Amino acid sequence: MSKTSEDKIRSQERRQLVLSLRKSGAHYQQIVDAVKARFSEEELPNGYDVRYAWQDVKRELDKLKADVGESAEELKTIEAQRLEAIFLAHFQKATKGDAKHADLCLKIHDRIMKLYGLDVQKVHAEVTLIDIIKRASELGDS
Repeated sequence: MSKTSEDKIRSQERRQLVLSLRKSGAHYQQIVDAVKARFSEEELPNGYDVRYAWQDVKRELDKLKADVGESAEELKTIEAQRLEAIFLAHFQKATKGDAKHADLCLKIHDRIMKLYGLDVQKVHAEVTLIDIIKRASELGDS
């Protein structure tokens, strides 16, 4: 195994240890002490300190965030495919006038729109009869 590969493996091991310690509630100085106890000085970056430990934690959290984001997108795609398959199974009958299938298609379409964040947010405004009369009288005065 090359020196570069070994360094990458050690860095990954160190970062996983650092993240594990941080998740368990360790403070950064405690993390540094634990890392220095586990790895030799040659295996660590020069001057490994609290800042390095913080960077290790940040890198691992960024990776997790990216992985979760990818997983969420994959799940969204799978769910959209399922909804589209159900939609297509009922669409032909809906377009031929079957009210039950048309209603089902509209509900599925609504779910797909929500899944993609394309649903229209409804704005509710209460307008009383008095407001309408006032507005009408204002228009009549002008």
